[in-house]
Amino acid sequence: YSTDRVRLGQARGTRDVTPLNAIFTDGDGNFSYRGLPAGEPLKLLATPAKHRPAESDALTLKAGAVVGGIAIVYQRPASAIVHLIDRDEQPIESVEVLWMPVKDGRRKANSGFRMAGSKGLTQVEPQGEGHFRITGIKPGRYNVTLLPAGHREIEIEGLRVPAGGEVDLGTHVGRPGTTLSGYVFNDLGEPIHGAKLQGYYLRDSTAMSRSVKTEADGRFVLGGLAEGPLLWLKVEAEGHARKTEQGVDPDQTGYEIVLERVGTLTGRVLLESGDTPERMQASLENVAGGIIAFRRGTDTSAWGDEEGRFEIKDASPGTYHLRLTAKGARPLRVKDIVVLAGEATDVGTLRLEQGRELSGSVLDARDGMPVANAAISVRAASGGLIGSGTSLSTTTSDADGRFVVDGLEPGRLIVQIEHGDYAPEKVEAILKEDEPTDEMTIRLGQGGTLRGTVRHESGRPWPDRSIGVIEGGGLIPGDGLVRTNDAGEYRVERVRPGSYRVVLYPDPSGNAMNIQQKTATIREAEETIVDFDNESKIAFEGLLTRGGHPVGEVTVVMIPADAGGMMQMRTASVDLNGRFEVDLDRPGAYNVMVQDLRQGFGALVGQARIVVPDEPMVSQEIVLHSGTIAGTVFDASGEPIQGSIVSAVREGADPSNFGAGAGASVDADGNYRIEGVNDGTYTLSAIADGYQVVTRSIAIVGSSTVDGVDFRLDVAGQLRGRVVDERGNGIPGAFVFALPSGAPDVAGGAPTETDPEGFFRLSAPSAGPCDLDAVARGFAPGGITGFQPSADPEGPGALITLTSGGTITIRVVSAAGTPVDGVQPVVQPQRPSRALAIAMLFSPTLPTDASGSSRVSGLPQGSYRVFIAGQPGVAAQTVTVTDGGETMVTLQLP
Repeated sequence: YSTDRVRLGQARGTRDVTPLNAIFTDGDGNFSYRGLPAGEPLKLLATPAKHRPAESDALTLKAGAVVGGIAIVYQRPASAIVHLIDRDEQPIESVEVLWMPVKDGRRKANSGFRMAGSKGLTQVEPQGEGHFRITGIKPGRYNVTLLPAGHREIEIEGLRVPAGGEVDLGTHVGRPGTTLSGYVFNDLGEPIHGAKLQGYYLRDSTAMSRSVKTEADGRFVLGGLAEGPLLWLKVEAEGHARKTEQGVDPDQTGYEIVLERVGTLTGRVLLESGDTPERMQASLENVAGGIIAFRRGTDTSAWGDEEGRFEIKDASPGTYHLRLTAKGARPLRVKDIVVLAGEATDVGTLRLEQGRELSGSVLDARDGMPVANAAISVRAASGGLIGSGTSLSTTTSDADGRFVVDGLEPGRLIVQIEHGDYAPEKVEAILKEDEPTDEMTIRLGQGGTLRGTVRHESGRPWPDRSIGVIEGGGLIPGDGLVRTNDAGEYRVERVRPGSYRVVLYPDPSGNAMNIQQKTATIREAEETIVDFDNESKIAFEGLLTRGGHPVGEVTVVMIPADAGGMMQMRTASVDLNGRFEVDLDRPGAYNVMVQDLRQGFGALVGQARIVVPDEPMVSQEIVLHSGTIAGTVFDASGEPIQGSIVSAVREGADPSNFGAGAGASVDADGNYRIEGVNDGTYTLSAIADGYQVVTRSIAIVGSSTVDGVDFRLDVAGQLRGRVVDERGNGIPGAFVFALPSGAPDVAGGAPTETDPEGFFRLSAPSAGPCDLDAVARGFAPGGITGFQPSADPEGPGALITLTSGGTITIRVVSAAGTPVDGVQPVVQPQRPSRALAIAMLFSPTLPTDASGSSRVSGLPQGSYRVFIAGQPGVAAQTVTVTDGGETMVTLQLP
């Protein structure tokens, strides 16, 4: 194709493709590149007219090599036609089509919550009288979901779409769904035209959504929904703040939604000298307070003009911190800026001080020669369990490898260095107020290579699986995901030496909760292989019953009781007869939770604890408990507190034992109902943002129903403070929990998150003394007890100091003393806590690596029990962890 573009990309494994340059093919479709970098993995990406983009396999050229005969073959897009009518044989006006790729082979049972698919690059073209043509379909095999307007989903499974062909999907009759209708107004009571509503719901454990826009009078009709509360109802309109509601009953008319008008923030920024700063940017940051501050999404920002003036538009009403940055200047944070709906707020003229500098050299680790053109970025260190710190400044090393990063503020910083010829490096730096900082010398190596293969249970390669390589805590890799190729292989080049978690993320067409993890130790100039064979050890068939009757059309969640927590859970959908199938990795005790996802996430309708034997195939009846706790939650004036949570935790339960508790959300009438509770004494906690936590003790005897367990919640005061490290530097992004002093560890309210300076605000769980805990990545959980919140808003706040904690290194050996990899050790605190449970959820104990070792860091001082999951024959060991110390443990298999 003579007009087609061929772009050359530099492939870092299969992690990403960085475009280098582009050319066009000649009249015969031929192309030629010259002067390409040697020793670099490369890919060819082609974007032909009227065809989908295509790419070559990765290739690496040797110096002076001439490679020919490379062919890029396109798969022509396909199309489909479909005819849709309603029950009265009238044409349906519009339809959305979702495509979920499926692989050939054994079809597994529905394994719980999953996504319906996506539109991809397809286009739906109405042909009139209910006929539609779908174009731009990538050839392959799909489960197809048709979403006809106002009607329920129509599913077509295992559809094969040939390259360049057209598939007739036939004629389908739509069944009416549930309809939510109403109006969208702004805060002045005016109707909003063109507001977009998107309702998310579950149908047979599959997540779906429907969308609609409002008419001129603000009216909307959102049809085709499932019965039961919506998971989310998201509403957005130009010039208004976005809004998300949960648990909305779709079967109603006249439902009203109010969106606040956005506000505007203006001001001017100058340097101390009075000059206009270069590259000045103003941005809004969420104020720490309330339930984890993910509410407003991305920060709103604006660049300054030539006079230093800025205007931030479309800011949601609320209280923010205003952060100002400029080249060479120290960042300035102006706290508690209030943005009002529909109004403009001017902060006047603000001045920036000269920023601190960080300087050093980048050298080649092999010969000490300077490395030019290395990209250096500096960000504030974050203790956040999700995401990274705020970016502060960037620069590039010169011909002598020298760099100077300016515009910094004192504190704990992370310096990231990247260059295409080396493995990325990351070091920590401390900038102290009014103290000089030593020159940095950073040596870049080639790093190691991580590769492996992902296979189905049958042994076939599994393409298009996502692999994450994570250093330290967290669930999301900092460098994006790697995808397996057609041979099921993945490869990541130039990985910095160290210990990593290699995570196999869920197959989007299958079990959305099945995350597999392994340990990889990367060494300089060496290759490390980590394979995932997906070979399940136990095929489990279950039958759910209660009172001798099957429990069907629910989702079952099985969580190992002794290790792994949420990362080891398995889910499955239960049919009408109460039966389900799930693959388990190991035998042992499991907590079984049964959810009715049609009632929303967390709607628990049953629990049990079972023991799975070490056999290849297990068939077992799971008898659910029949106890029920019900009541209401109101505020002091007698108004229901919709969206509040009532949790029930059995007396003496381990907070780290996921699946040991139960709970329910409160509906619009203030009612809650917790089902499937076993006999025993429970601590009930009513939790709502902005209210004090109230607890009650309830006993369930003989699977009884205890009704009338009502709560009245008083408005909470504010509790504020700061989380710092041992040097006194604020820790941004830390989770902070509070509970009444002396109350069970599970009786606390929702956590908050510290701001970029480590400060926090949250609702006090009681009027009396409180206990506070903080969790931050890179630190051991810590806290204080008996803190009395001050009635004075300017009074002293709580100060929580976190330390690095201690480390347990576990080595597993065979009877002959040789190391054993792939074994799952368990580190169990003798004094469990919710804070430590959350920290270990984000940084779980990993299986042993090739040297038979597994390392757990960031542990608070205390005693821990160490054993091997599913191996009762291996004696557990009890060890003591000290702050800053390392404890070695060896476990020997029989």
